[in-house]
Amino acid sequence: MQNILSLIDFKRQIEEHESIALLIFDPDNEFSRIVFRAISEATYLSEKAPVFVVDINEVPDIQSTYEIREIPSLLFFLKRTLVEVVNGNQESEFENALKNHELVAK
Repeated sequence: MQNILSLIDFKRQIEEHESIALLIFDPDNEFSRIVFRAISEATYLSEKAPVFVVDINEVPDIQSTYEIREIPSLLFFLKRTLVEVVNGNQESEFENALKNHELVAK
């Protein structure tokens, strides 16, 4: 996973990729850290669409831009359009979403 340092940086990444995923997380929140680790491990060395990560404390405007109400959230974009937002209270929900979007092997 690659870090996103600003909203402008993320918008640039959306322009460069047809398909992209973004994990919005809070490193001060234990469940966010668990999801971050699970997604990192699941996508490690994946040659599928890129998965990016953003620390909500460092780039707070990304949350309001995409109207995200829960952290962590995993956003999926296709051709620059937000197609799905996944949030939940089980890491398996995030892993299943990665599989559904074919970002990791099923």
